[in-house]
Amino acid sequence: MPSNNSRYTPEIRQRTVNYILESGKLATSVAEEMGIDTNTVCKCVREYRRSNQ
Repeated sequence: MPSNNSRYTPEIRQRTVNYILESGKLATSVAEEMGIDTNTVCKCVREYRRSNQ
């Protein structure tokens, strides 16, 4: 779950994860495209995968 200091809403995080999963692109590529820190995007994907196993 994102902290209260998060710049990105849960909706934006979910859209980003969905885009990565549907497009088959690497999280690092998507992060660069969207101007989001790579670690943030990777963390979103990791959290999604853990919660949806």
